Amino acid sequence: MTASVPHPYSPEQAEKFIFACRAGNAAGTQVALALTRKSRPAEAIGMIGIHRTRPGQAFLGYWLAAPFQGQGLMSEASSELVDMAFTAGDLAEITADALEDNIASRRVLEKAGFQLTGVSPGEHRGERKPLARYRLDRTMWVSRAAPQRSAAPVHMDTAA
Repeated sequence: MTASVPHPYSPEQAEKFIFACRAGNAAGTQVALALTRKSRPAEAIGMIGIHRTRPGQAFLGYWLAAPFQGQGLMSEASSELVDMAFTAGDLAEITADALEDNIASRRVLEKAGFQLTGVSPGEHRGERKPLARYRLDRTMWVSRAAPQRSAAPVHMDTAA
């Protein structure tokens, strides 16, 4: 998620990003969420999102402010969002990237069940950097999951 975020980040860029997230959420092409503390729900401490990249495939991205890292917050959020995406959607796989030397971010993905597929150069804030590439498919998710999980997606009817 942070790989394409410019730095420094202007208020105009933030507004554009927020509107794009809201549009993607409304269109059903992504789920982008702000992370907050329960005690301060109006103050974002991070972001997490899954967006569809093509039919049956999606990409997971996330960011957490430094003071909140190392507390298991992103591990919990990513596992829950991945569970929601596989349960409520028709996804066959979710992919994610982390900077090769960002061990904490890589650990978040591994805790959520993602497996390393390799390291290759990629764009990160306008520079070429080595990225660790990860993948989690529905079969892997079901096999490491709680007994109530099913390989078949659940289709929800939201019409009342």
